[in-house]
Amino acid sequence: MFSNIIRRQIFRGFSRTLPQFRQFHDDFTNNPDELRKKLAPLKKFQVFQDSEQIILDVEEERQLREQQELSGEIQPLKQQRIIDMDISLERGLTGVFEIEEIVKILRKENGIDICVCKVPSELKYVDYIGVVTGRSHRHMIGMAEYIRRIFKLKRHKGDVLPRIEGANGRDWMAIDLGNIALHIFSHAARLNYDLESLWALGSQYDEACNQKEDENLGSLDKYSIYLEDLKPKTD
Repeated sequence: MFSNIIRRQIFRGFSRTLPQFRQFHDDFTNNPDELRKKLAPLKKFQVFQDSEQIILDVEEERQLREQQELSGEIQPLKQQRIIDMDISLERGLTGVFEIEEIVKILRKENGIDICVCKVPSELKYVDYIGVVTGRSHRHMIGMAEYIRRIFKLKRHKGDVLPRIEGANGRDWMAIDLGNIALHIFSHAARLNYDLESLWALGSQYDEACNQKEDENLGSLDKYSIYLEDLKPKTD
């Protein structure tokens, strides 16, 4: 019995020394009770309301967007980028593209050293020659395909969709846009062919043309000497 009394006294003394439960913020606030009231309504999860927007999965969202595009509520993704670039989807007057639109697109696509040459009307070829350099083969393909995609959106029924000539190559691609002939070069190929000098200055000032012409003249001179040797001798 004596031992039971001692146990009760020890237990009572121990219970008096038990620490009280305190939150971390109690030590840093002047009024812990006020902080508890503020934190009480906060919950980890939000209660769903019927009035809130329903979250769709990927396939449902794609179908919804297609329906909105068909109904005209929103612009298709392909056209949206063109609108963001401030490019008209209406056909130009002199062709599907006006030369100013091509320059704007090439600048937006970070084309290097854009050059435009006016072609004389008596040649009956195109109105303009456009030349641009791509940073890489992928960049060249990207510019060509993007211009072709916009052409497809702007054209009328009678306008033939252009091909990307040289798409399998890595140095030179060309697109015939009707009124504009666009050439997309790698850096090395552009220096080699130098179309700017040919169309802006003329063939008489183009080193490649003159060099080829000089070589042809030299071959003709050699051929003439060879013919002289074949002439029959006269007594």
